[in-house]
Amino acid sequence: MTVNLPWTPEAVRIVAEALFGPTWQSRLADAISEQGPVAFPTVRIRHWYLEKNSRPIPAWLQSRLAGIFMTALVLHDEARAVAVRELTIRRGATDWPDTFLP
Repeated sequence: MTVNLPWTPEAVRIVAEALFGPTWQSRLADAISEQGPVAFPTVRIRHWYLEKNSRPIPAWLQSRLAGIFMTALVLHDEARAVAVRELTIRRGATDWPDTFLP
């Protein structure tokens, strides 16, 4: 049985910052906007952090966040694989510890 815990602002920040880096709020807003039907402004994400629980993450978004993060994770892994491949070509495969190889 799968348990879907609700996304808290802190959990969103931790995952989004790891996937999107220091510009995570605007990049997350862009990813939400891509799902349509209207643009999702970055300021709405910032509101989640103004006063604790004053502006909760909307219920309609709760169900979409995992999919948004999974898509970003796949893209991140693909980008990492490309970077590792190019670095391996330029430095030589013998230099790399196994932990860096995809």
